[in-house]
Amino acid sequence: MSGNHHTSSPEGFFYQPKTIQWILRVFYGLCVILIALDFIIHRHTETPIEKIPGFYALYGFIACVILVLISNQMRKFVMRGEHYYEMEGYEAKSDDTKSYKKENNEIGTRAMESHKLKNKEKGKKDK
Repeated sequence: MSGNHHTSSPEGFFYQPKTIQWILRVFYGLCVILIALDFIIHRHTETPIEKIPGFYALYGFIACVILVLISNQMRKFVMRGEHYYEMEGYEAKSDDTKSYKKENNEIGTRAMESHKLKNKEKGKKDK
């Protein structure tokens, strides 16, 4: 046996710590180079605020943070319940939430039982 055999991680190339460390160093290096170039290269700007070195990096970072904060708030009224897509047979009769919850639970239970039955039948066919 030679001592030159390669043991790779089962997850792949991009999950190895050395690879991740190398990629991060490359990205950080590119960031430093681009910000340094911002001090050297003359830009043709439209507004005075664009003349600030690093303006676009700061602008992009602030925009990203605002986007994350807005999406966290949006999730409160956009997010659906855990079993939202399992309610195929449900028809809205009224605004009574008790009947909605009861019917939703019954539909979810029937769907789970049907799924289990199909899996049992499939298991019998495979044998």
